[in-house]
Amino acid sequence: MICYKQIVKASALYDLLTTAAFALPVVATFKLEFLRSLHMHLQMQGSFPFFEPLHLFFVNLLGCIVIVWAVLRLRYSNPLFGLYDGIARLLFSLTMGYALIYNDVSSLLWFFFVPECIWGFVQLKGYQLHIHYSK
Repeated sequence: MICYKQIVKASALYDLLTTAAFALPVVATFKLEFLRSLHMHLQMQGSFPFFEPLHLFFVNLLGCIVIVWAVLRLRYSNPLFGLYDGIARLLFSLTMGYALIYNDVSSLLWFFFVPECIWGFVQLKGYQLHIHYSK
């Protein structure tokens, strides 16, 4: 049986792998260009805008916050952190879902939306089971 702390660590590792590149301005620019190219190559629906310096600033800021949060969960896989991460992922998912439904964003966002929903559900359900079996 998988320990809930392993789920918390796995989600943190996922975050590091998918988000770390967004923390560094030069690397983020390359990753965004890669995503734009993928969007164009796959002829996906929606738009993928060019990022201006202010957009890139917010991308970098979010990347930095995610890295710190991920490292914290890797080092101290406290079940409570998993609960809060699950809640944050569902909030992210709501924001992405809104963007997918009401804005003309690239359908490439689905590749971020689905894992966020899954990780959110897994961590929230895992926390519930952890609390139940800890009694």
